Amino acid sequence: MSLIVMRQVNTEFFRFYMHLFVLIFFFVILGLYWDLEPSKTLARGPLSGKKKSKKRVTILLTCNATGTEKLMPFFIHTSKNPRALKGKKKDDLPVNYYWNKTAWMQVSIWNDYLKKLDTKMRLQNRKILLLVDNAPVHITNENTQLTNVTLHFLPPNTTSHLQPCDAEIINSFKAKYRKLLVKNRVEAYEISQQLNKGADSLNIHDAIVFCTNAWNAVTQETIYNCWKHTGILPLVNQEEVDESVNQLGEDNQVEREEIQFLIDQLPFDDHMDADEFIHIDDHLKSNKGLTDEEIISLVNLDKNELEVESDEEIPSVISKVQTLNDLDDLVMFFKYSSLNNSINQSELNTLQKLRHEVLRSHITDLKQATLDSYFTSNPNNVII
Repeated sequence: MSLIVMRQVNTEFFRFYMHLFVLIFFFVILGLYWDLEPSKTLARGPLSGKKKSKKRVTILLTCNATGTEKLMPFFIHTSKNPRALKGKKKDDLPVNYYWNKTAWMQVSIWNDYLKKLDTKMRLQNRKILLLVDNAPVHITNENTQLTNVTLHFLPPNTTSHLQPCDAEIINSFKAKYRKLLVKNRVEAYEISQQLNKGADSLNIHDAIVFCTNAWNAVTQETIYNCWKHTGILPLVNQEEVDESVNQLGEDNQVEREEIQFLIDQLPFDDHMDADEFIHIDDHLKSNKGLTDEEIISLVNLDKNELEVESDEEIPSVISKVQTLNDLDDLVMFFKYSSLNNSINQSELNTLQKLRHEVLRSHITDLKQATLDSYFTSNPNNVII
């Protein structure tokens, strides 16, 4: 056989296998501290007294083996109706939004995932293979009938081959998520210092946007190089595997440097380095490695307890003194600015009435505080 014919055969063989790999899908599941900032201590200016947050979500990311197709993330939170999503339809979010008290993957969510994936492929008239590990929650219910998705459960001895692939994709996603978060915090703290007030906190809607944008930013090359790294792809020799590993390392280094540059702009006394920040929640459990006790506790959670909205989104209370100052500024602004002609007197009166109500409430608080102080310091005084 001539060299030209051999090359043609190899090319056709490669195209055949690449066509197959387009139809092979897999997923990664990760736990994420969605609003954690890269600080060890926060002490300067408007940051004084701020505590580190470790609120978590679980995220499921799905793509095909060539990286040419990435599906909408599944996003598992601890609150059914967080305040940041008030007025927003869940179906309009750029993620599939689910919730439970622990933000863990559950059998019910897993089966919803399979049904949605199957429906998507059926509407596209496609049939795919989904690679699945043997995690406890990967149980298919009897009423989950799949027509266009075939589940291939990986033998235990092959799972280790895919772990580097999972880890690299998760690493790429987390790095991009945290770069978006730190960029947001740099802008928020700059504004807070200009206004001399506390920075606005992140909310779960911010996290959903970061999640979507980070997943969109994970490149096809990254996913494909991860698969090369496994050694499973056909017609990939050791030289190509080594090259893909080197490329992943270079990409990761560039990402870390960009994140470190942003971290260094934050007004923190003692910040994490970029690598620590990216991997701070690698230990979190998602659906893998749950103990029997954890699974039982999740199954036995009281329904009413689950439907109690998380209080994580409660905004900080603005003091009445600050409100009075803000209302004074508004009144002065509309009285003497160029917008004066566009504001009628009744609207200005409304602002002044609001100020009066806040002032009256503030005076009442001061009187009550004085009475409380009097009786605390004079416990023997009794009013008859």
